[in-house]
Amino acid sequence: QNYVAAQAEYRFAFAKLWRIVGFVGAGQVFTNASYHVTEFKPNYGLGLRFALDPASRINIRLDYGFGEKLPGESQIQGLYFFIGEAF
Repeated sequence: QNYVAAQAEYRFAFAKLWRIVGFVGAGQVFTNASYHVTEFKPNYGLGLRFALDPASRINIRLDYGFGEKLPGESQIQGLYFFIGEAF
């Protein structure tokens, strides 16, 4: 019924059209009766950005992120590829 999340990232330009990004965040999906701050799911990782069209703010993004680590299981992780940018 509900979703809350926050993410922050730091972008470092190392060439005219290239950026390295570090990010951290947390989020939670919950019903109206089950919100608990201790149940937020963490995420963090690194990414690479290429400004495909700087005027339109369109980037090619390649991120490798890590998520929750449950007892007895391996840590959630993945490689993500996007074309576009939220902001």
